[in-house]
Amino acid sequence: MIKMSNPINRDAIIDSFQKQASSFGDEKLTLANKEYLFWMMNFIQPRREDIILDVASGTGHLAFVLAEKARQVFSLDLSEAMQVQAILEAQNKSLKNVTFKIANAEDLPYEAGKFDKVTSRFGFHHFNNTAKVLSEMMRVLKTNGYAFIIDMIVPTGEEGKKSNYYERLRDSSHAKSLTHREFTDLIGRLGLKLVEFDTKEIEVETTRWLELTQTSEDMRDCIANDFLNELATGNTTGMQPFLKNNILFFKQTWNLYKITKGG
Repeated sequence: MIKMSNPINRDAIIDSFQKQASSFGDEKLTLANKEYLFWMMNFIQPRREDIILDVASGTGHLAFVLAEKARQVFSLDLSEAMQVQAILEAQNKSLKNVTFKIANAEDLPYEAGKFDKVTSRFGFHHFNNTAKVLSEMMRVLKTNGYAFIIDMIVPTGEEGKKSNYYERLRDSSHAKSLTHREFTDLIGRLGLKLVEFDTKEIEVETTRWLELTQTSEDMRDCIANDFLNELATGNTTGMQPFLKNNILFFKQTWNLYKITKGG
């Protein structure tokens, strides 16, 4: 059994992504949006000589676009179901330079200094021990390499707490979305250097978001009703809901961080 600092969260992650795996290929998902993937690629700037590790790779959305530019990409995820889908998709795409591994992000099964770049896309809000994961990412990174964290962030204070509350209602594997300050504090606490960051506001369709995690119908109704209640009364959920063409959406903020070793 793969060990994690919180075994309860391990089980929640495996259970949640067992349900989600077959739906992750849906190109209508914000996760698969080609414009957003291009934005990430433009920030990461993979080179032909790069060997890259993608941590919490899921079904490989980022790993595959990286593989189009890089020499070799290693896709690592805790969920076997997600990696199975990733392998099938890599075969469909005839990608020969992607290697797959089922393992824990807190204990990466690679030697120190192996990779030119290490990425993690939408994994950090599932990690209970973010410091351990980031330390491991930096351990396997070359001295002059770069790590990239891509994740949704929340506002400080009550708004952020409420946002995390609704994320956990929707998906029990959600641990905590960090604030921008919490990310920068984490980087500094580990003696690392934040080279640069970028941010983008994303519109997410509520129904599709809830269907992806197969949230129970009662809970879907509860969350959607709270979003609608905010529009009617101003009683905030921290999720910034809005209607577009009579369809219920909400907003997320995605941040990209480029990190290198200190010194």
